[in-house]
Amino acid sequence: NVKIETISTHHFMHYYKWRRQQRAAVQNATLINEASTIRSIFKYAIRKGYISSVFFLEFPKIEKNVGRREALSIEEWRKIYTFLRSKKFLNDSDTTKIRYFIRDFAVLLANTGLRFGEARRLKWKHVKVVRGKTSEKKLCEIKLDADMTKNKKSRVVQGMRGDVLERIKTYSNYKHSNDFIFVDNNSGNQLERTQYYRSWKFMLKNAGLDQSDKDISYYNLRHSYATWRLYAGVDSRSLCENLGCGLQFLEQHYGHLQTKMMRDKLTKGIDSDIKYLLEE
Repeated sequence: NVKIETISTHHFMHYYKWRRQQRAAVQNATLINEASTIRSIFKYAIRKGYISSVFFLEFPKIEKNVGRREALSIEEWRKIYTFLRSKKFLNDSDTTKIRYFIRDFAVLLANTGLRFGEARRLKWKHVKVVRGKTSEKKLCEIKLDADMTKNKKSRVVQGMRGDVLERIKTYSNYKHSNDFIFVDNNSGNQLERTQYYRSWKFMLKNAGLDQSDKDISYYNLRHSYATWRLYAGVDSRSLCENLGCGLQFLEQHYGHLQTKMMRDKLTKGIDSDIKYLLEE
């Protein structure tokens, strides 16, 4: 309800405060990115001649805190996975199998590192089950189109638990190439976001994780995947390609793990064969 020519340079000085009133947990990095987007919109307006070329916007100063991504502990994941498989969660009376889809959605996130939105957009044409080194081990290969990813770049994801995709086909009514994998079994549309969040909240409460110090969400599964793969010895560059993120981003958020993994080397005593170098 504000005309563009009446907006002053100080109009957004209370923007961050307003955003935190809408969503208390919003991160500084998110606010900085939003400010950048708003500035871009006004630059477009300047190019079009809607406002003066000397116009600029002021935002309050804010630190870009690069927080470490919270991974789940093995015990937390065990509690989640155990309850996701329970009869209390799966609700066999629901013929649409919504909870079954959500169980397998969570398992796939934890074993591929896919983002929430990327996994929701998956169709059968994007995935295939492949064999691991042993014939019993089933892996999955997922080809994401550019319009499915956060950075708008296509990528191929290699992950575990290809058997989950096979399991979904046993209860899904939609299995053709162009059908969604995580689907409303009645309509063929994507599962609604509210279904995911409602089921997740139910799981947290019944698994005893709703009072955790962590704000556990689906996104923790991606961070857990990254952490577990680093501990398993996957090199950073390969992991970046799978996650669809830059090397700098990975080092900023997960670099502390490398230090932990190097603990033995960093605290190793000096070999007696080379102690003479210190004596010289």
